[in-house]
Formats: sequence, structure tokens, C-alpha cells
Amino acid sequence: MYAVKLVSFQGENQLINDLEYTKPEIKKNNQVLVKVKAVAVNPIDLQMFQGKNETRIMSSDILGRELAGVIEETGSNVEHFKKGDEVFLAVGSMGSNGAFAEYVVVSEEILAHKPKELSFERITALPIAYVTAWQAVSRLQLPKESSLLILGASGSVGKALINVLHHFGYQKIIATAGNDYSTSELIKQGLLKEQIVSYKQPDLDRIILTQNNGLYDIVIDCIGGKMTETGASSLKREGLFVDITNLRTEEANYTLFQKAAIIMNIARYAEPELHFKYGKILNEVSSVLGSEENWYLQEVLNLGKLSSENLTKAFNLMEENKTNGKKLVLKVE
Repeated sequence: MYAVKLVSFQGENQLINDLEYTKPEIKKNNQVLVKVKAVAVNPIDLQMFQGKNETRIMSSDILGRELAGVIEETGSNVEHFKKGDEVFLAVGSMGSNGAFAEYVVVSEEILAHKPKELSFERITALPIAYVTAWQAVSRLQLPKESSLLILGASGSVGKALINVLHHFGYQKIIATAGNDYSTSELIKQGLLKEQIVSYKQPDLDRIILTQNNGLYDIVIDCIGGKMTETGASSLKREGLFVDITNLRTEEANYTLFQKAAIIMNIARYAEPELHFKYGKILNEVSSVLGSEENWYLQEVLNLGKLSSENLTKAFNLMEENKTNGKKLVLKVE
């Protein structure tokens, strides 16, 4: 099959087009073979290419986390899918290889049926954001009147979070954004202008507390770094800190410890025993996306056919911060 493969040459990582990469085969009865139609490019793919810590979760020399495609073959025990079904998924390191290839073999438990209303290119931009958001919200198990602060709400996960929070009945939300465009995008997701705070304000901590008339029951961090200190200081004693980034500072950790806070970690690529949740979540999301609800759909920038050249172009756009908030996608033909 065709694939874009990661290789190391003279100590540097490179991407090459491989026309004769071994096509994966179904080895377990609950697996399916997916013919890939579109893939999305994520920051974690760039980080793996750069050889950063994320390489620890690599299971193949083919990168790629998100894809959409058509089932070409099924194992004997596959119950919910058949040949010809259009699907989407976040493959992570849970498949035979990454997404940047013609085919991938995965367990049916991480698959979801693609909404008919959306193209392969559009739907492939959504799995990671919504799996992450749904995991976070479904585990809250706190009163719907709880006050929530979302740090870094204008990213794809943050916008998905707002949709999912509203879906589950949470309304008392304050969110941070960086500019007028981000603010307008959050308003499109259902927030009021007074629910949005610019994180660039010099007196941010005070303003965040003023917006809520006090400390928050829940803080959800989508950004990491220094902002986790703001989140920790804004949380009530014994409050819930939901960590999506695993990038808390030492000071934030100290504050959370002093407050006896509960810390909930949301892992995008968790242990195999949790894989069954992914397909279940995406099928829930798929049913909502196909209904009348106006849920967040990230804009996409189609860079053409999957190739090492176009994938390199995508990485360059990410490094130069020129994606303009769009998810970069590639067709697989």
C-alpha cells in the first residue's frame, strides 16, 4: 500500500513516500480493515516528527492520529459495522499503523459511523477534540449548577467542551480567549460576551473571580503552563481541576495541593482497557452532529493529496503558526 513513512537519516527525521509498504491484515476477530479517505494533521504528529517526548507512544513508523474512511473488510466477530460503512476515528497508537497511509486495521470498538451530512475531510478534523471533551464532561458527576472556568477555550478542544457542557446541562461557564476573533468564535458556540475573559488583561486573576463572584467549583485547563497557576488560584478549596494538557507548573501543583483539590487527568491515548469508550463517545457525537444542534465544526484547510511533500507543508504551517485556526487535512486517493 501507499504510506508516508518516518525515517531517520544521519540523525535527522525525514518523511518519505513508500509505495510498497506492507498492507495491514486483520489478525483478530473484532478488527476491521479501513480504506482511508482523509486524514487530519495534529500538533502531536509534528512533535513526534521532531522527536519530542510524544515519540514514547508511537507504535509504527507511520504517523497520523485522525482519519475517516470506508470499511473494506471485517473480522468474524465484528457486530456493529459492515463492509462499505463510512467511519471516522482517532486511531492514535491503537491501530496497525498511523493514519498517514492507504489502509489501517483497528478494533471496531474505536470506530464511529460517519454522519452522512459531513464529508470525509470535515469529519476527520473532529475525533480528538470531541473524544477529549466528552471524556472530561462525562466524568464530572457534579451538580449542573456548578461554576466552571475553561482556560484556553478558543482551541478546538475548548470549543468542543462548550458544546458538550451545554449538552449535559452545564450553563455557569466562564472562558478565556485571546482576541476579538476568538471571542466571536466562542459566542457562536453559545456563550454570552460577558462569559468570556481576555487572558491578556494585566489583572486577570481578579477579573476571573469577579466574573463568577468568587472561586470556581471546576477548572478545566486546555492550555497548560502559567495559566494553570491562574486556574489553581481560581479554584475553590476541595474543588475539581480537570487537566487536559498535563502541563501544570510546580506552583500550580503546590496551590492545588494546599487546597486539597481533586485532579482529574484526561488522557487522549489511554490504556487499552479504556479504548472501548472512544467509539462509544464518537458515535454519541455523530448522532448529535446529524441532528439539529449547532455543534462546533472546526474549519479545515485541504492541502491536497497525502504525500511527504504536502505533509511537510502542513508541519511548516504549524511551526510558523499560519494555520489560522483551521485543521489541516489531506485526501488519500
